[in-house]
Amino acid sequence: MFPAKCEDIGAPALTRTVEQALAKARTFALITERGQALFVGLSVIFGAGFHGDPQFTWAGRALAEIGGANERTRIEALLRGATECLDRFWAEEG
Repeated sequence: MFPAKCEDIGAPALTRTVEQALAKARTFALITERGQALFVGLSVIFGAGFHGDPQFTWAGRALAEIGGANERTRIEALLRGATECLDRFWAEEG
Protein backbone atom coordinates (compact mmCIF):
# COMPACT_ATOMS: atom_id res chain seq x y z
CA MET A 1 0.00 0.00 0.00
CA PHE A 2 2.81 2.39 0.91
CA PRO A 3 5.93 0.93 -0.73
CA ALA A 4 8.20 3.88 0.10
CA LYS A 5 7.23 3.75 3.77
CA CYS A 6 7.82 -0.01 3.85
CA GLU A 7 11.19 0.44 2.19
CA ASP A 8 12.16 3.14 4.69
CA ILE A 9 11.08 1.00 7.63
CA GLY A 10 13.12 -1.96 6.40
CA ALA A 11 12.25 -5.64 6.32
CA PRO A 12 13.18 -6.55 9.93
CA ALA A 13 11.17 -3.70 11.44
CA LEU A 14 8.24 -4.31 9.11
CA THR A 15 8.24 -8.00 10.05
CA ARG A 16 8.19 -7.08 13.76
CA THR A 17 5.39 -4.59 13.15
CA VAL A 18 3.29 -7.23 11.40
CA GLU A 19 3.94 -9.86 14.08
CA GLN A 20 3.09 -7.44 16.90
CA ALA A 21 -0.02 -6.21 15.09
CA LEU A 22 -1.25 -9.77 14.56
CA ALA A 23 -0.79 -10.53 18.25
CA LYS A 24 -2.59 -7.33 19.25
CA ALA A 25 -5.42 -8.01 16.78
CA ARG A 26 -6.06 -11.33 18.51
CA THR A 27 -6.44 -9.53 21.86
CA PHE A 28 -9.33 -7.64 20.26
CA ALA A 29 -10.83 -10.93 19.03
CA LEU A 30 -9.96 -10.17 15.42
CA ILE A 31 -9.24 -13.69 14.25
CA THR A 32 -10.33 -13.79 10.62
CA GLU A 33 -7.93 -13.07 7.80
CA ARG A 34 -9.88 -9.92 6.95
CA GLY A 35 -9.81 -8.61 10.51
CA GLN A 36 -6.14 -9.31 11.00
CA ALA A 37 -5.17 -7.87 7.61
CA LEU A 38 -7.09 -4.68 8.36
CA PHE A 39 -5.53 -4.34 11.80
CA VAL A 40 -2.02 -4.86 10.39
CA GLY A 41 -2.65 -2.31 7.64
CA LEU A 42 -3.96 0.26 10.09
CA SER A 43 -0.96 -0.37 12.35
CA VAL A 44 1.39 0.40 9.48
CA ILE A 45 -0.58 3.43 8.28
CA PHE A 46 -1.54 5.04 11.61
CA GLY A 47 1.09 3.56 13.92
CA ALA A 48 1.27 0.52 16.18
CA GLY A 49 -0.72 2.15 18.97
CA PHE A 50 -3.46 3.56 16.73
CA HIS A 51 -6.15 1.71 18.69
CA GLY A 52 -5.42 3.76 21.81
CA ASP A 53 -4.36 7.03 20.19
CA PRO A 54 -6.63 9.97 21.10
CA GLN A 55 -6.38 11.18 17.49
CA PHE A 56 -8.13 8.00 16.37
CA THR A 57 -10.99 7.62 18.83
CA TRP A 58 -12.98 5.80 16.15
CA ALA A 59 -10.56 2.87 16.51
CA GLY A 60 -10.92 2.66 20.26
CA ARG A 61 -14.69 2.79 20.00
CA ALA A 62 -14.79 0.09 17.32
CA LEU A 63 -12.55 -2.23 19.30
CA ALA A 64 -14.17 -1.61 22.70
CA GLU A 65 -17.23 -3.59 21.70
CA ILE A 66 -15.52 -6.99 21.85
CA GLY A 67 -18.22 -8.62 23.94
CA GLY A 68 -21.17 -6.80 22.46
CA ALA A 69 -20.44 -6.87 18.74
CA ASN A 70 -19.35 -9.59 16.41
CA GLU A 71 -16.05 -9.42 14.57
CA ARG A 72 -17.62 -8.38 11.29
CA THR A 73 -19.28 -5.38 12.97
CA ARG A 74 -15.95 -4.32 14.53
CA ILE A 75 -14.16 -4.71 11.20
CA GLU A 76 -16.78 -2.58 9.44
CA ALA A 77 -16.52 0.09 12.16
CA LEU A 78 -12.72 0.13 11.89
CA LEU A 79 -12.84 0.36 8.11
CA ARG A 80 -15.46 3.13 8.20
CA GLY A 81 -13.48 5.10 10.78
CA ALA A 82 -10.20 4.75 8.91
CA THR A 83 -11.80 5.75 5.61
CA GLU A 84 -13.41 8.84 7.15
CA CYS A 85 -10.13 9.78 8.85
CA LEU A 86 -8.13 9.46 5.64
CA ASP A 87 -10.80 11.32 3.68
CA ARG A 88 -10.50 14.25 6.13
CA PHE A 89 -6.69 14.15 5.95
CA TRP A 90 -6.58 14.17 2.17
CA ALA A 91 -9.27 16.87 1.98
CA GLU A 92 -7.05 19.09 4.13
CA GLU A 93 -4.08 18.37 1.87
CA GLY A 94 -6.02 19.19 -1.34
